[in-house]
Amino acid sequence: MTGFILVFWQGKASFAVVLSTLLAAAIACSFFPTESSNVIRFTQATVMVLTTVILSTGALRTGGRLLREKPSALSVWAIYGGVFILLVFVAIQLASLFLPASSVIVHDNRKPPKVTLNGDQIHIEGDIDYRVLTELRPFLASDPPAKSIWMQSTGGHVIAGRSIGLAIERSRLDTIVNGQCYSACTLAFAGGKHRFLPEGATLGFHGYRFDNPMRVQTITKAEIEAKDRIFLARRGVSMLFLDKVYKVPPEDIWIPSREDLLSAGVLTQ
Repeated sequence: MTGFILVFWQGKASFAVVLSTLLAAAIACSFFPTESSNVIRFTQATVMVLTTVILSTGALRTGGRLLREKPSALSVWAIYGGVFILLVFVAIQLASLFLPASSVIVHDNRKPPKVTLNGDQIHIEGDIDYRVLTELRPFLASDPPAKSIWMQSTGGHVIAGRSIGLAIERSRLDTIVNGQCYSACTLAFAGGKHRFLPEGATLGFHGYRFDNPMRVQTITKAEIEAKDRIFLARRGVSMLFLDKVYKVPPEDIWIPSREDLLSAGVLTQ
């Protein structure tokens, strides 16, 4: 690996190697997670900047060498284009790491927000959907950071619920049920570092269904349940509990006792 970097840096790599490396690096940087701690974001930024400097310098040296060997070579301009693409992708990723997410979010003023911030508490209310995820992201990156997320929802889109849960998991915030948290809401709730159920609040579970039989389906109900099983099991929920959940008909709701939730790992205390 060190030998490859040295050869690349000195501008001695072939045209095919240089161009493919530039494009691969540009694509790879777009997969860096943006919802993480400041330490991780600064580490990611440092890695991207150093990698970009090394690759760009080596690519430009290779381009200069090829230009001297064959002044009209189109491969030189292809390499310069690859460097430009890499710089654009890195700039976009750096912006997504450090610019406030709220600056690029468009809110529909005709609808009340589903996610609000009250002091150091984030509140989620209403149907679970991707709009919740969009509104939640800037609060997860707020400064000073929030400490907990209070949830009140009777359900919604289960894939959106898992996406929200993953975002909360990365933020390492606690989740608290504010009244009822049913169906897709439980997936978002499971992302909490510590998960609380106050007196009088309830968690409700059931199996899934597709709500529109005319929709062209690209994924089956079994595949969605399998992905959610993996996510919930990773969050500490027992498989026996999940077996019970997915046996509940979608038109029904199962509200386990606090003792069942604690023993199954749904609640942390």
